[in-house]
Amino acid sequence: MAMAPYPIAFCEIPGAPSFGTILCYRHDLVGNNCVELNYRLEDKIFNGFICEHNGLVRAYENSCPHTGSPLNISVGQFFSNDGDTLQCRTHDARFNPKNGHCTRGPCQDAWLRQIKIVVDGDKVLAG
Repeated sequence: MAMAPYPIAFCEIPGAPSFGTILCYRHDLVGNNCVELNYRLEDKIFNGFICEHNGLVRAYENSCPHTGSPLNISVGQFFSNDGDTLQCRTHDARFNPKNGHCTRGPCQDAWLRQIKIVVDGDKVLAG
């Protein structure tokens, strides 16, 4: 199995908020809801999302390692119907929400790029 890429720090994302900025609240993530992150600085665009699964909050770049296409099926919907995996809408690849590892599909053993966040009580902050 290949190693996961290093997480992206918010300071590396064009147009992103500074360290410690509130991105969302944990109650926004209830019921497999995800919060999308979209930042733009001139011609550079970044898309990401925050999700919670089994009490673990993670943020990832919204880009399938296979094609670079966005994962989400619709706005805020990144989880498969069973709620156990993150799912790519293009080729049905499946990712472990805990670490972003692809467990099924054309990019098997590849990884979603994780984004550094800090969870402080109910707040999810830029890391």
